[in-house]
Amino acid sequence: MALLPSRDQVLDELHDAIPEFRPIMAAAWQRWLGDIGPGTRKDLDNSTRAFIVHNFTIAEAAKRLDGVAEIHDKSALKLFTIGDYAIRFKKLDTELMSRNAETDQVKAFMGQLPLDGIPATYHLEVGYVLNSLGTEITATHVVCPNGYKNVPYWNIELHDDGYELSDVIDLFPEDQPPLPSDNSEEIGSRWKRRESGVIIPFDRSKKPR
Repeated sequence: MALLPSRDQVLDELHDAIPEFRPIMAAAWQRWLGDIGPGTRKDLDNSTRAFIVHNFTIAEAAKRLDGVAEIHDKSALKLFTIGDYAIRFKKLDTELMSRNAETDQVKAFMGQLPLDGIPATYHLEVGYVLNSLGTEITATHVVCPNGYKNVPYWNIELHDDGYELSDVIDLFPEDQPPLPSDNSEEIGSRWKRRESGVIIPFDRSKKPR
């Protein structure tokens, strides 16, 4: 298996798509608030809300990434492939981890292992974090999965006008993260934060590839 990409590599190779990720999730959330009335929302549990928002997100991503990504529906795992990357949209918790049914397919995706029929080398998650009441999106991120139930290798925090890279100090060098293995459950579980208020604008000068 090839070494995993650094955040800078992802920003460079997905420069056409990344500025769309936050608007995709914001539009899906606004649709949840607008299309599902407050009387109905209060009767739905968190799992139902996540399922509905996910469907709205996939529909919005299909529109915004048309011509940039290919969509794959693999046994209910909806992926967008762009070059060497397979991307899925998910709700994230405050540790930037997604909650999934423990299937072999999900564990393979999270463990950066190949998926039959998916032409991608690397797997990324794009997700949103809600406040404690589940009423508002507080953050959006691109994360590099590090195995099932493990804190990601790294993340990119997305903003309306750019992104942040310095909120996480990676345990491993970005240019050479460790290779996932069947015994890698604990890899990447140790990390530390540092504060940063520096938002880097998206580079919109590059020509589409």
